[in-house]
Amino acid sequence: MGAQRAAELILTGKTVGAQEALDMGLLLKLVEHDKLMSTASELAATIAEKSREALVVSKRLLRSTDSLGYEDHLNLCSANQAMFHHAPEHQEALEQFFNKN
Repeated sequence: MGAQRAAELILTGKTVGAQEALDMGLLLKLVEHDKLMSTASELAATIAEKSREALVVSKRLLRSTDSLGYEDHLNLCSANQAMFHHAPEHQEALEQFFNKN
């Protein structure tokens, strides 16, 4: 969501329905009420399968997006990517990717 849309919602107090919130990018997806917990659990399980270190760094990079300039943020991303290229998880992922049938 862009700054203008966020300002509109904040300054006007406008409420939006589920579909409009999805269209604005406030939601990842719409889920039927009876499938909410299973969908959330699936998402949590997918995230939990990932490397803890990679998740910590990814969250840190996401939070730094607005506080760093564009070039500084790209440099930080690049440095972290280079660091993880030497991680055992990266080697395993490469092997899995290239050994697909």
